[in-house]
Amino acid sequence: MRYIETLKEGDRVSDIYLCKHKLSAVTKTGKSYDSMILQDKTGNMDAKIWDPNSLGIDEFEAMDYVEVMGDVTSFQSTLQLNVKRVRKVEEGYV
Repeated sequence: MRYIETLKEGDRVSDIYLCKHKLSAVTKTGKSYDSMILQDKTGNMDAKIWDPNSLGIDEFEAMDYVEVMGDVTSFQSTLQLNVKRVRKVEEGYV
């Protein structure tokens, strides 16, 4: 597992984190996206799902553990995870 505090821009992530917060929103151009805060014992990271209806994006809620796959980018000097795939992790797996 790669801890959030060790991630840097350009990293590819495929790990399990707690989805601390999840919010559906709309861009200025009217495109839907999901914004979430991922957490592990080392910290938090902002994450975005730019196409929440795409294949590989499964249903989950805040306070679920999720397996995420994506790329670490920088937006306004802050690291952010651009999520490509996400699924809820079943109890007992973590």
